[in-house]
Amino acid sequence: MPVSPASIPEPTAPTLGDYLRIVLRRWRIVAAAAVAGVLVAGFGLLVLGTQETARTDLNLNVISTDPFNAQRSAAGLLDGPTEVQIARSFAVAEAAADRLGDVSPQELRDGLSAELVTQATVIRISYTSSDPAVSRERADAIAAAYLDYRSQQAGERRQAVVDQVDARLDELRDSLTDVESRAAAAPAGSSAANQAESDRQLITIEVDSLLSQRNSLQLIDTSGGSVLTSASSNPIASSPSRLLVLVSGLLAGLVLGLAGAVAAHVLDRRVRSAEDAERFAGVPALAQLTGRVGAIPAGPADAEAFRTVRERLLARLGGTTGTFSVIDDTVADLPTEVSVDLAVALAQTGGPVRLLLPGVTPDFLERLRAGLGLQLLSRGSELSVWTPTGLPELRLVTTEHSGGIADPDAVLTRDLLAEVDRHRASELVVLALPPEAPHASRLAAVRVTGAVLWVLALGGTRRATLARDAEGFESFGTSLLGTVLVSGRRRLGAVEPDSAPAPAEPARPRRTEPPRDATPAAERTSRPRRRPAAARSAAPPPADALAAGPPLAEA
Repeated sequence: MPVSPASIPEPTAPTLGDYLRIVLRRWRIVAAAAVAGVLVAGFGLLVLGTQETARTDLNLNVISTDPFNAQRSAAGLLDGPTEVQIARSFAVAEAAADRLGDVSPQELRDGLSAELVTQATVIRISYTSSDPAVSRERADAIAAAYLDYRSQQAGERRQAVVDQVDARLDELRDSLTDVESRAAAAPAGSSAANQAESDRQLITIEVDSLLSQRNSLQLIDTSGGSVLTSASSNPIASSPSRLLVLVSGLLAGLVLGLAGAVAAHVLDRRVRSAEDAERFAGVPALAQLTGRVGAIPAGPADAEAFRTVRERLLARLGGTTGTFSVIDDTVADLPTEVSVDLAVALAQTGGPVRLLLPGVTPDFLERLRAGLGLQLLSRGSELSVWTPTGLPELRLVTTEHSGGIADPDAVLTRDLLAEVDRHRASELVVLALPPEAPHASRLAAVRVTGAVLWVLALGGTRRATLARDAEGFESFGTSLLGTVLVSGRRRLGAVEPDSAPAPAEPARPRRTEPPRDATPAAERTSRPRRRPAAARSAAPPPADALAAGPPLAEA
């Protein structure tokens, strides 16, 4: 059943499926934005560069006066903040700069960082620059300078203590010599002798203690530590990560592409899909012609689509007689072949079909003649009637001129409108308007026929035009039969070079249209009419003589 405009549902809010279809339909925008995001990220990496960080891992030796005391762990004896400050000190940087020879201490300190591993005696010396080789070289140089500095400082502190112990031992030796002299001079058992013995014992105890301390100091390991993993063995850490930057650029591009696809859909004013056509026209699409090149007659793929449209139309019209308009909302320079190929499919059922083609250009008419082998049946002052070779059920009616002052419309003349009224009861009349037909002509065609079939170009038909037509048709209570969708880039193909030439027009065409033969086409082709022998032997009269004969009564 045809759809009435009053029954067209109001547009609903977009769903997640609608957004997915928008993204799939405009995938080029999403893909272009994603590629642009990756290119921008890559360009940023190329211009700004990356920072390469090399790391050297060191194991520090704990310098203790009692290296064999296990009551405290070695990690507990280290002062983490102090070690980090020593590693970043100017003294260490200066020593490393002397090793390298081509860099200043301040430049080394700018790229230097140090970190003491928690609950361990491991410190990590890191250096950051734009060149990984330079970072490795400087990280190793700073680590070596740091270990040398620790070792030097420990040795100097130990030597200072040893020197103090030695000085005290010298004093005690002098004191012990003096005590020995006093003991030798004092009588045995006297108080002086006893006092000298007591002083000698005290001095001996202190000397023994100092000697023990001195021996302990000599056992202290003053080496700064050892290299666990050099910078050349550790992997380089890039900041920012190239992979992370490129992936971030890709994701940012995808997000912008998705937003751009939705924005392009919102701002787009053209019909882009079957869903758009159904939403704005209020009727489903009867078929979609996917090819970009049309033909008259239709090719195998399009012919199947037109047969589908035919069956749906006949079911909606409820018979093989009546009228409907074909509104061509495409943007092609020439009218689309949809109305012609559809009329051919309708005539192939055996019922009489009349296709009215107002405003046909001479170029398009020549294509029709070449493609269908049109034969001119009659040519009056206003209308010309044609029929395809081999398909007499179809008659095409073209106008000889545009509307004049007495005609109701620039496209639809009085004679053309009378043609609709004269044959609507006995034939299926299809009134096909060209794409450039004005709005008034469309309204007039729909008012006269009472039903409409839209031809929409995906990517070409404007939503505003479709809404304007739908609003005008609604005011007439027009039956909406459906839509046929074509590509916005679809064009009518050129005539094949080896195709048969169009039949020649008679020198004196008839002024009135001959009546239709009541015999079905199948019967005419299966049972050819036989002529008498005398007539068969005679030569056939020329076409001009036939055309000049008395006219037949108009159907």
